[in-house]
Amino acid sequence: MREWVQACKALKSFRVFHGAGVVSWDDFQPRKIYDSLSLQKSTLESIWVEAHEVVHGDHDDEWLESFVGFTALELICASLPNLVGFDEHNLPVRELLNVLPSSLETLYLHVNEGGSFSGAIDQLAELATSESFP
Repeated sequence: MREWVQACKALKSFRVFHGAGVVSWDDFQPRKIYDSLSLQKSTLESIWVEAHEVVHGDHDDEWLESFVGFTALELICASLPNLVGFDEHNLPVRELLNVLPSSLETLYLHVNEGGSFSGAIDQLAELATSESFP
């Protein structure tokens, strides 16, 4: 994937939907996606990383890394674990506020039922009251 992203000049939008026969769950590795996209930090405006709801692989909850350096990024869609990382107790390791760029205008957040849902609400409330975001 890195070669494909590197071949793009001024890539503005990236979307991947994995599982359900589109991209197999074995091939989904969030960290490698991030490493590839980081080549386009100054031009990417939209990143959408989505999983088929019935697919769950070993890397699905892997932390993508911080998007703070993506200066043009206006929209991001990803799961909460991919954005903040979860520990062995399914608790967030980082805060959304510290991993999202100030240029962000739209956030689509995939959250599973259970404990991560209330944690997501708390993180979104903190993000909404922050002066760092519009």
